[in-house]
Amino acid sequence: ELVAFWGAALRGFSLAAFNDWCMAREYRSVDRDTPFLLPPDMRDWLPSGHLALFVIDVVTRLDTAALHAGPKRGGTGRKGYDPDMLLGLWLYASARGITSSRQIERACVEDVAFRVLCAQDAPDHTVLARFLQRYRPDMEELFTQMLALCLRAGMGKFGQVALDGTKIRASAATDQTRSLKTLRKLAAAELLKAVATDRAEDEAGVDLSDHVPTEFIGSDRADRIQAAIESVEELIQEDVGVPLEAARAKARAAAEVVKEVDEAQDALVAKYEAKKAAGKTPMGRRPIPGVGQKGRAARVALAFINRQVARLEQQQSELLAGNQVKDVRMAQRNTTDPESRVMKTRNGYIQGYNSQIVCSDDFLVMVAEATNDPSDRSWFVPMMEKTVQTMEDLSVRTGRADVKIGTMTSDAGYISDEAVEAEGPDRLIAPGRGRVNDTGWKGTTSNGGTSVNLMAEKLQDPVNQALYKRRSATIETINAHIKDGRGLRQFTVRGLAAVQAQLHLAAMATNLTRLFNKGIPLPVIA
Repeated sequence: ELVAFWGAALRGFSLAAFNDWCMAREYRSVDRDTPFLLPPDMRDWLPSGHLALFVIDVVTRLDTAALHAGPKRGGTGRKGYDPDMLLGLWLYASARGITSSRQIERACVEDVAFRVLCAQDAPDHTVLARFLQRYRPDMEELFTQMLALCLRAGMGKFGQVALDGTKIRASAATDQTRSLKTLRKLAAAELLKAVATDRAEDEAGVDLSDHVPTEFIGSDRADRIQAAIESVEELIQEDVGVPLEAARAKARAAAEVVKEVDEAQDALVAKYEAKKAAGKTPMGRRPIPGVGQKGRAARVALAFINRQVARLEQQQSELLAGNQVKDVRMAQRNTTDPESRVMKTRNGYIQGYNSQIVCSDDFLVMVAEATNDPSDRSWFVPMMEKTVQTMEDLSVRTGRADVKIGTMTSDAGYISDEAVEAEGPDRLIAPGRGRVNDTGWKGTTSNGGTSVNLMAEKLQDPVNQALYKRRSATIETINAHIKDGRGLRQFTVRGLAAVQAQLHLAAMATNLTRLFNKGIPLPVIA
């Protein structure tokens, strides 16, 4: 009977009828006219444990006295925005990968989380931009405080800390990079333009008494061109002027030697003549003034140094005139951002900055330093010293005795005798291009002499192999987070100081999101 029942049921089964039965008969209502009340507490607009609420709690635990020392309060005028609120907006925006003040302004109207952060009092994008500009010097201290907060929460593993540089685009185009000769031509053109404008205004009888003061005029192209020229001239002075002055000093010393030898030879001549005048027969031949073994050697040395001085003077003259190119680094500057540099990346050349990052074994950014040096080679020792100094500071702030570097690792871009031999913590630097496997270093080695051999030998140790293998998993991940997670593939500000502040903000947001994702309760700070 059961078989007969199900057979009859299946024979009457229709897939179309089944689908029709399953589908809803009506759409969900779309009612935009019925008024409703939001929760009276803004924080209830967001789910519990939301990142924006976490940011608000974190900012209350930071010492932001420096931010409140700047704005003037009292008197007449519109009330200003709370710096703590603006800091929270920037931190949350950076954690979300937003780097534009205009996008933040828009989000404060359209995004619930941003509306909670600004308490529905959306600041203008100029307020947000000026906040970062005004408090650039304070970003490093806030970054250190955020780092200390992470350490107080129990984070921070320093058995292996990794260093690497990552190149980030500047807010300037590469095609605006000019040679010194071209920069001088542009400066002359800007001067002629200014003279022509003044003459036209004088002829037209324009009253300049109510014009906007020069410091409030937006275009500063002439100043940027002049800054670029001065930057190149300063570098020429460092690279050629310093050795030229040293060569001139040697020439003066050599001239003194020649003078002393001549005086000694003249004394011998005088002695010879005195004996002869006294009726005595001097032994040997009469000395010739200015001639002698010492005199000839001194004159050869002086001539060689003088030729060196002349060559350096000619080189400096040609470089300052823009007629000779020593290298790309010296010859060119960008008229949009004179402090940025042309840098080579795996995807070609960019106009940018080289950001040096040090991170811990548990993905905390320890040090973030923006540079305009296209090479990493000279930065191992400065970054190591800065990291040691930061660790000592953090140890005092947190009272933790374990805040010490175990081993500092970096790739082959930092290998040098100075990096290997400098005092400091233990280090592992790749001796060349390649990788580490169970047998040690596998790949090519740089021409570094004893330092390269020492690093290759250290990487034969299985313990060191494990430490170095950990390097790419930490620092490369952090660089990716800063570029992709924080949206910092291009700086939105110009100048090394402004770029440094934006890099510290991105590093601070990276540490903040790391602490948030850990789910660790924030420590209570007395």
